[in-house]
Formats: sequence, structure tokens, C-alpha cells
Amino acid sequence: MRVARSWLAALAAAAGYPPNLLKRIGDATLPAHTHGRLRDPEIRQLTEAVDVLTQSGYTPDTVSLLLDDHKQCCGDRWRERFWKSALRIARAGHRDPELHGQRDGDEAAVAVGN
Repeated sequence: MRVARSWLAALAAAAGYPPNLLKRIGDATLPAHTHGRLRDPEIRQLTEAVDVLTQSGYTPDTVSLLLDDHKQCCGDRWRERFWKSALRIARAGHRDPELHGQRDGDEAAVAVGN
């Protein structure tokens, strides 16, 4: 469990995502989780979500604005549309790292020792 939390913390720190933004990303990723400590499977889901956002090149401000925008304009399907867009951009960046730069998650892997 400590490794999963450490990996998430390192990835979020490398991206500059503060704890309050992680809570918002958690809401977009784990809508059924309402309170309490996250378990390993949930931490892994949240880590994957942060990884997608960093692969998309989203800064903390961008993530916050996009979450607000999707909640406002997409109704009940805001999560689906938010992640569909983020995944599409992440795939494009992953295919062409020279165009989109090094992934922030790569720096996190070094920080954790992987």
C-alpha cells in the first residue's frame, strides 16, 4: 500500500498537482467513493488517471478549468466526456513524444526509483 501511495504522490508532485486537485481528479475518477481512505485498487485507478492527465500535458490550472467546464456543459455525462477527451490527447502525445515532450510521469518514476 505504501508503494502505491508513494507512486501517486510522486506522480502528482512531478505534475504540480496539489492535494485539493487530486481530490477533484478523484471525484472524476471514482464517483462512488464519497469519503474515507482510499484502498489500493482505488489508489491505482487514481494514479492511472493522473498519468493520463500528465500524458495529456495538462497543467494544474488546465485540469481545474476542464473539470469545471465539463461539469457545467456536459450534464450527467461530464465524466465520460472529460476522460474521453483526456485519453484521446494522451494517446496522441504518447505516440509522438518529440512533438509533445517528455511525460511528467517519467520524472516520477525516477523519483520513486523505478
